[in-house]
Amino acid sequence: LLVLARGYMEEEIGRPEVSRTLCTLGRRRTPEEARFPQCLARIAAIDERYADATAHYAEAIRLAPGERGLYDEALSVLNDLIGRGYFEGASRDARALAHQAEEILVERMRRFPTPPPPVPAEQLFLVIGVSEMSAGEAADARRHFERSLAARETTEALVQLGLLLERTGEPALAATRYRRALDHVPASSREDGGRRAEILEKLGDALRASGNAAQAERMYTEALAAWDRAGEGA
Repeated sequence: LLVLARGYMEEEIGRPEVSRTLCTLGRRRTPEEARFPQCLARIAAIDERYADATAHYAEAIRLAPGERGLYDEALSVLNDLIGRGYFEGASRDARALAHQAEEILVERMRRFPTPPPPVPAEQLFLVIGVSEMSAGEAADARRHFERSLAARETTEALVQLGLLLERTGEPALAATRYRRALDHVPASSREDGGRRAEILEKLGDALRASGNAAQAERMYTEALAAWDRAGEGA
């Protein structure tokens, strides 16, 4: 059944509906066999039914938790979705899928610390945090930004956490995150000048909101200078 199903999945034949029928039959006959839900996951991914694909991968992993390839195959599909911006919205489906992806990633890292998974942990936690923030779930967003930073500190995660802290009434703490974000953007680089200017503006806003007008003015002045340098390099 698997050989036939894989044959019908080939691009030259292109009959995924036949493959789906064969793999569904195989799963009914041998429910303990992980390769049939894996087959269904691949077909769902081909059809761009990503929630179904992730659910089938989760089933395959439950049946064969010691198969690292299953985790990595599922995470590779999810990595493609991250690249296409699928998780950037606040839709319920995207958020549910993101949390399934998180469960697969966490289990993969627990069972197989090396080699690194195909989805960088900091990247997945960051996109989940952005999705949660867009949905108004501040506590979940903060938790995921902090997990992203624990995995690897990045400029984007620091900036997103700073924005969240500002919006939830913690501008002084937001300013510390913006300062750390600036450490990742060289002041001497013209290519990064625009990014640095944006962060300096955000730092100025956070300092102003926390009652430090003098330092805020200095940050705005530095931001203008950074914008000038970025314009010269354009």
